Amino acid sequence: MKKAVELTEEKQGTAPKVYPWREEMVFYLKVTPEDVDPIDAEAEDFTVHSEWTKFGAYSPDSDLEQHDPHYTKYVSKSPAAARKLYKILKANPKALARITWNEFSHWLNKNKIAYKTEFSVWH
Repeated sequence: MKKAVELTEEKQGTAPKVYPWREEMVFYLKVTPEDVDPIDAEAEDFTVHSEWTKFGAYSPDSDLEQHDPHYTKYVSKSPAAARKLYKILKANPKALARITWNEFSHWLNKNKIAYKTEFSVWH
């Protein structure tokens, strides 16, 4: 390296600057399109908040204690799952209108949308 710097200085008069940052590959999955504002879709007895990279849904009636604000929540398992739900809701905002909380997990499975369950989430 020292020899290369000397040769460069000899040709150009000064050594090239060495910058300390590293380059990072940006994959297409990290890029969010412009027209993907969050969607709040109303189902029969709950609401789904859907974004391009995540979604979440809970029902106030999902736990036994009505005075305790802890709820069972379904969340996206991956950004790809969130995008799949987002595209369904973007194309048809009323896709969940007749779905109850008890049917929601079956609906997600039927549409092959990967999700995970978080029990007793403080809301």
